[in-house]
Amino acid sequence: MADQTIDEELEVLNSIYAEALASFSNGDRCTLQLAYPSSDSPSHTIEVSFSSTLYPGEHRNVEVALKSSTYYIDSEFATSILDKVSAENPGGNILFQLFEDLKEYLANHEDLPRRDFDMSGLQDEAVEEVVVDPAEFHRRIAEREERAKESGGRTLLNGKAINIIHGPNVVEQRSTFQAHLAQVSSMEEVEYVRCTLLLDKKVAAATHNIMAYRFTDPATGIVHHDCDDDGECAAGGRLGEMVRLMGASNVIVVVSRWFGGVLMGPSRFKYICNTARDLMEEHGFCKEDKRSKKT
Repeated sequence: MADQTIDEELEVLNSIYAEALASFSNGDRCTLQLAYPSSDSPSHTIEVSFSSTLYPGEHRNVEVALKSSTYYIDSEFATSILDKVSAENPGGNILFQLFEDLKEYLANHEDLPRRDFDMSGLQDEAVEEVVVDPAEFHRRIAEREERAKESGGRTLLNGKAINIIHGPNVVEQRSTFQAHLAQVSSMEEVEYVRCTLLLDKKVAAATHNIMAYRFTDPATGIVHHDCDDDGECAAGGRLGEMVRLMGASNVIVVVSRWFGGVLMGPSRFKYICNTARDLMEEHGFCKEDKRSKKT
């Protein structure tokens, strides 16, 4: 049972991280290496290893390391994050949450000292912890939804027609998945697409409409990247990470799921991501020759 659980978890991780994730086995020891921020230009490697015979039931066999040829990284931070994730999920699957928390640490500490910098006087410097407030995140999402409802999705934005592409229905274990995507370059366009989709009674009746978008503001050059689970816990983050790893830009993708009565477990994330990836690749919303592999 443990091996089956590990295989299922690794399948989900491969679906999310694709070519950025590498795995190695030595006896019963499994090692995962995640390139960050991407496989194209990795600055760091997040390495997690564990015993396939003990994990996930026991976490004391899990080891984690942050490696970089350019920056100094204190290994104690990685260990403390592992301890926190393990305490929050005793005896459970922790690999995705561990990778995401370590990535968040790296993202919030872009000022890590370089190896060619003078380290004297920096060893005792306090590191400020940055915490994202979930309530604030959901407040912003609610405001966007309210504005989108008010607009009604019935008018063109600045005279510009936005073409929304709908993928085929994919049925797995009695659940139906369908991806929708459009090219966007502003929050107004993101809201317009979401609202227009929800005006479709079939889409509005879906159990979940998981969303992720990523676009570059043409005026400021700032990249805007966000997501929404719509009740499918952690699905938005996985979908958003896949969009980033594919190198997609100026796109919103929504995956509708109609629950069919059969609990799918972690495999549902694979179908959500693959349904979106297929439609994005078909319509060219990814880097050329860097298309993520499906598992």
